[in-house]
Amino acid sequence: MRKLSGKGPIVIIDCLCAVYELARANRKFHKLPAGELVDHVRLPAAGSIVPADGQLNSKIAARIVERVAFAIPAIALRVPWRADCMVQAIAAQNWLGRYNIPSTMTIGVRKDAAAGFGAHAWLAVGDVLVTGGDISGYVAIEVSGGPDA
Repeated sequence: MRKLSGKGPIVIIDCLCAVYELARANRKFHKLPAGELVDHVRLPAAGSIVPADGQLNSKIAARIVERVAFAIPAIALRVPWRADCMVQAIAAQNWLGRYNIPSTMTIGVRKDAAAGFGAHAWLAVGDVLVTGGDISGYVAIEVSGGPDA
C-alpha cells in the first residue's frame, strides 16, 4: 500500500475494486460447473458502446477500461488465491458490466501443438485487450451452447 499511496486515491480505489472482483470471480469459478463457465464467453450486446470498428465512443468508458486493464492483472499477482486467466477475465467482465461496458471473453488453445495442450482466456472491449497478456501464441476456439445459442 505504501507504493500505491503516492499514486493517488483513484489507483487505491481501483486496486481495492480489483481485490473484490477477483475474490468474487474466484468464488464463481469454483462454484460453477465448467459448462456454465462458458456462458461468460459471448459477444457484446447489440447497440453497445463498442461499434463495428472496435473503437470506444466514450472517453470515459475508454478510461474505465484502461483502469480495469491495469488493476486486475496487477492485483491478480498479489492475492493469496487462484487468480489466473479465467478468473481475471471474469473479474474484469463483472467490473466493466457495472458500467454497462460490454466485453468479449475468448477462450483459446495453443497454436503450437508440439508445446503440448494449453488453454487461455482473455477479455477484450472492442480492439482493447483488457486481460490475458500476450495472446499471440493462442488461437480462439468457438464456444457454443451459451444463453443466446
